[in-house]
Amino acid sequence: MATFELSASFLASSPDGSGPNDAELLEQILPLRRRLLTTLELSADAPVSIPLGNLAGAHYVWIEADHKVRVRLTSTDGATQALPADPLALVISQSVPITALDVTRNAGIFTIVKVFLGERQ
Repeated sequence: MATFELSASFLASSPDGSGPNDAELLEQILPLRRRLLTTLELSADAPVSIPLGNLAGAHYVWIEADHKVRVRLTSTDGATQALPADPLALVISQSVPITALDVTRNAGIFTIVKVFLGERQ
């Protein structure tokens, strides 16, 4: 069985010496019904659809690019909601799967985009 697990932490200190702020994130190990890994080469300025393959929807979306891209997501919460991946965008949506995605590069800049999509069990 495939699974999705995310763990991360950060530490940010203030220049005034008021002390560090930190947080840890641990998204428990979650079973996946299906997953998709793909790499796209953006050689034109028009939006490029990210195929969902055999996924009914994506509950986990990880997009990483070597240059900034605009990501547009569609779900029942709304159509073509845009966010940047500069260089990374991560969306976890347990209750509302993403049903369509596209990416757009900055004009004239050849860009490679790595995509992970996961459909929860």
